Amino acid sequence: MKENLYISLLQKQLAGSLTQEEKGQLDIWLQASEANQRFAEDVRNAWELGGHYPDPGIQLDLDAEFGLLEAKIEQFEQEKGKIRRFQRLPLWSKIAASILIVAGIALAIRSLLSPTSPTQWQEIHSFAEANELVELPDGSKVWLSSHSSLRFPSSFDASDRLVELKGRGYFDIAHLPNQAFVVQTASAEVRVLGTKFEVRDQEGDSLLSVQVVEGKVAVHSLLSDHTQVLTQQQRLAIHKTNKTATFVPEASPNAIAWHTNEFVFQDTPLGEVVQSLQTNFGLIVRIEAAGMQDCPLTVQQHIKDPRTFLENIADVFAMELREEGSNHYSLNGGSCQ
Repeated sequence: MKENLYISLLQKQLAGSLTQEEKGQLDIWLQASEANQRFAEDVRNAWELGGHYPDPGIQLDLDAEFGLLEAKIEQFEQEKGKIRRFQRLPLWSKIAASILIVAGIALAIRSLLSPTSPTQWQEIHSFAEANELVELPDGSKVWLSSHSSLRFPSSFDASDRLVELKGRGYFDIAHLPNQAFVVQTASAEVRVLGTKFEVRDQEGDSLLSVQVVEGKVAVHSLLSDHTQVLTQQQRLAIHKTNKTATFVPEASPNAIAWHTNEFVFQDTPLGEVVQSLQTNFGLIVRIEAAGMQDCPLTVQQHIKDPRTFLENIADVFAMELREEGSNHYSLNGGSCQ
């Protein structure tokens, strides 16, 4: 049956094992008619329903397999005294049933071959002000900001490399083309193959944000079912209350300066400079004099010690820096000139 050929090609496409020659053959068939495109969508639905387990190399005779299934059901109903006529179900239902049958076999084999002990999960917490480096089983690295945690398995299986983040983390992911890396938070799912990016989803914050440094990621909001693909230097902020998303095509590097310590300010109002320091270093800084919030500052600097940087700001604007408590400062007086 010709449909089986294209089902096999579509499964290979979904599994990421389609050759260039097969891709060309599939593209021609998809462009031939809208009916073929609808057929392809049915296969994708069935693939999702089946849990992605079928081997694309398996050739299925859908009519024969589903006919056997219908015969078994009809025999059971007759034995129970509930004889009724079956309608032929649509093609996607046949595909789904066949895929689920194969998926069941695959799961049974996987269960027999798996170790008896369940996968062990680890959870790393970062409570201190310093960043916590976590090295994952696949060679990926994660830097956790303060008051954040990461949960991950002791070893990744053949499916997705899944980790769970609470708080804020910077990810440098090992590139494995056939095994996606997935970061789950309370509000979103971020899926990648290999890249560098930051995820922030802290309890109590009104925003979830994802910013890409290198590569490409897909962000799926669990709040609104919205999905957005991000590439280098792009950022997505999802508002947790109204569930809307804000896309920033050229994000500021200061958003990930807590990890890189590289800050770039270009005619940036002093109030925004202070806010960036507070966000990245966990400080409380007050600008006391009226009007000083709007004084522009231009500087690109590696900031390891925020107090030293605040002293430099005080010198530039003729302000007085006072330490009010632990990580608590005030900037007093001054002039923009």
